[in-house]
Amino acid sequence: MLSLKVEGGNQVYYRLLNGRMLEIYTDSNSVMENIEEETNRILSVSVGDFAIKIGDYFQHEREEIPSSYYVEEIMRGGSKPHFKRAYTIRSYKRNKGTNYILPCLGNDYLFFDTNDYLINSYLNIDFTRLYLLYRFSKTEYYSKIESRLVNHPRFVTTDSSIPGFDIFIFNIPEEHQEDAKLFMKGKYSKLSDNLKFDIKSFYKLTNNSFTWKVLTKDPKLIAQMETKFGLTKIFHSIDLDEIPDPNEEIWERFIKNFK
Repeated sequence: MLSLKVEGGNQVYYRLLNGRMLEIYTDSNSVMENIEEETNRILSVSVGDFAIKIGDYFQHEREEIPSSYYVEEIMRGGSKPHFKRAYTIRSYKRNKGTNYILPCLGNDYLFFDTNDYLINSYLNIDFTRLYLLYRFSKTEYYSKIESRLVNHPRFVTTDSSIPGFDIFIFNIPEEHQEDAKLFMKGKYSKLSDNLKFDIKSFYKLTNNSFTWKVLTKDPKLIAQMETKFGLTKIFHSIDLDEIPDPNEEIWERFIKNFK
């Protein structure tokens, strides 16, 4: 955990969780939050002369990771509960393609390092390729990830045109290109059985996991959603997860607004 110099004797600490998120902590009693009234979301947090707000780039001191973290969202709470205040800063939320489509490449989540340096995987506009975006690191660990990826049988090429990031491009197996189209329509239960079981194996899912219940339209999940939303019958005729947002799933649309 690293610390920041803050006026008035206050201490602010931070740690990078992975390629998408970091946490900040403090025991200071002078924390100020700026809250948007309509949405109740946190717009900024300040401690003395330290401030972080939506739209900022957080500059850290981890030399092996030469990119800053864009501040897309600030959430209360962190993994170190003994501090008086903790916040999780998110640069990129996990998209649905990483959960539902990345497993079509085989292997498992450890192979693709989904919990660390991987930002997300993105479909190209004609559903024939996956673009895997990684936060670049100078570590030996990251070099091993690169070696695995470029030796994958469906690897096409690498793009390092975004400073501090790498893009690894893969061909989607032909038998799963129709799955990609169904996915973008939110037809999770219509995905091929092969892909469903690949997803389960890839993430080591249990029968009680949310994703598996979505894929199988589990009756218990249907009942839970009917109770939560006060609706009956409707969830029997629709899929149980939100329809993917093209701006978060399609590479050509995502990259236009990349930060």
